[in-house]
Amino acid sequence: MTSEDDPDPGPDRDPDVDQDEESDNNIAIGLALGAPLGVAIALVTDNWGLLGIGIALGLLFGVAMGRSGDDDEEEGSADR
Repeated sequence: MTSEDDPDPGPDRDPDVDQDEESDNNIAIGLALGAPLGVAIALVTDNWGLLGIGIALGLLFGVAMGRSGDDDEEEGSADR
């Protein structure tokens, strides 16, 4: 069985894939937190058009979380 056939390649798989998956997870977490925030804003203002504001803020938060993790990795690799 070659490494291409193995469904779970283990710790020696491509590190870029892990970073992409983690970025996707951060965006999903931001979206999951932003949707209830948008609902809360919509309920308080009684304007359901503002639901998108919460979702946008959540996505912004998710992207920011992903970017903050990238900075630490870049600084660590520069020290080597």
